[in-house]
Amino acid sequence: MDKKKILFVCTGNSVRSQMAEAILKNKDLDKYEVYSAGSHPASIHKFTRQTLQENGINKIHFTSNSVDEFSDKDLDEVIILCEVAYHYLPEFSTNPKITKWFMDDPINIVGREEKQKQGFQMAFNQIKNRIEEHFEVK
Repeated sequence: MDKKKILFVCTGNSVRSQMAEAILKNKDLDKYEVYSAGSHPASIHKFTRQTLQENGINKIHFTSNSVDEFSDKDLDEVIILCEVAYHYLPEFSTNPKITKWFMDDPINIVGREEKQKQGFQMAFNQIKNRIEEHFEVK
C-alpha cells in the first residue's frame, strides 16, 4: 500500500505546521509520509521544540521549508493552518486535496513567558485533536 503524502502549511513553518508534522509522524508513519512548509519560512520557534518535547515528541530534524519546494511533489493532501499561507499556495502539479484548518498563531501572544507557553500548548492540543479526528489515529 502506498503511503499518503501529507503537507502541512502555515506562514512561517515555525510553529503550527511543524507541530502538525511532528504529531502525525509520531502517530502513524506506516500510512503517511508527512512534510511541513511555510509561505514565508522562518526559524523554528523555541517554544515549538519545547512544547513537542514536553508532550513526548522528540522530532529530531527540524527544518523550515518553503511551500514552493513542494509544488512538483506528488502530494495527496495539503492542510493549510492559516489564512495568510492559503493565499500564497503555489500551483501543485498533482492537484492534491486542499484542506483548511485555519487557527490562531501562538507567536502572536504577548505577555509573560508562561502565558506564551500556555498558548503553544493550546495550539498543540488543538492540532493534535484535529489530526486524530481527520486521520482517525490515536
